[in-house]
Amino acid sequence: MEVEWITPETLLPARMLLGLADDPARADAAWIARDSQGRVAGAARLSRAWQRLPARGPNAAIHVARDARRHGLGRALVHAALSRARQLGAEAVHASTLVAPGTEASAFAAAMGFDDGPTTYRAVLDAQQVLEECASLLGRLESRAARSRTSEQWLEGIRIHSLGELPTEAHRAIAAKQAEVLGGDPGEVFRRMRQDHPERFDPGVSVVLTDGQQGLIGFGLANVAPIIRDRPDDGLLESVYIEPSHRRGPAVLLLKRAIAERYLALGARRFTILTSAEHRDTRRHAERLGPIEQDVLSRPILRLGRDSNAH
Repeated sequence: MEVEWITPETLLPARMLLGLADDPARADAAWIARDSQGRVAGAARLSRAWQRLPARGPNAAIHVARDARRHGLGRALVHAALSRARQLGAEAVHASTLVAPGTEASAFAAAMGFDDGPTTYRAVLDAQQVLEECASLLGRLESRAARSRTSEQWLEGIRIHSLGELPTEAHRAIAAKQAEVLGGDPGEVFRRMRQDHPERFDPGVSVVLTDGQQGLIGFGLANVAPIIRDRPDDGLLESVYIEPSHRRGPAVLLLKRAIAERYLALGARRFTILTSAEHRDTRRHAERLGPIEQDVLSRPILRLGRDSNAH
């Protein structure tokens, strides 16, 4: 099974397969595969930006039309992506999407030689319920603080900003913290705050908390694209971070309340939170808000320094 480099003529069908927010023209390399009738039935691309952890290498997005699967198209696309990654000197190739155990995607990744990578906790939340629950919890914290005469200390100096309100220097600081805590390339995180990036962070929904001296307290970065193609009312809160010194105060509740307000203003009824499965504080807060769905996903990784079924 041969694959072809993407051309201007095959760009649109490739984007339809990979998702319209995923632009292969911006990738390091991209390919299509055709079925027996010559139809573009599979597509793949390698990202220009590389993940740093747990091994340096690009993300690979691969999708084959459901009616064309089990005919070798996916395997051929994986081989092309791995060959290109080796030419670039990568240590590994990371899947661009999260997969749940026991799914077709998980089985395909394993058959290609991928191992389970870092795990991510996913929770789907009702925006109105989050708004009401955060308001209730904040009210309890305020009453408790008032009784102990510390109410001013709870909220003093916390400022809530939309990402788009902040200057470039603040964006760079957030990108550096995101990369430090969750991995990835700080340059790519910063580029996702620019207007022309296809997977940019929404400047109006994404929220940043600072103190009175503009020091960073925390942030929630929301993807401008919906997470699920057939549920356009869903939003994706892709990254949540609160400085350790503020995790037992109201900061996380203020952050999630602000994001819920912004999603509701846009007409989104629900949104998804993604966080490292090791971030127990964020997970515990999400669980307290009554998720509609929750599970633990992994991002498969194939290390190029060893033999695998995909070689």
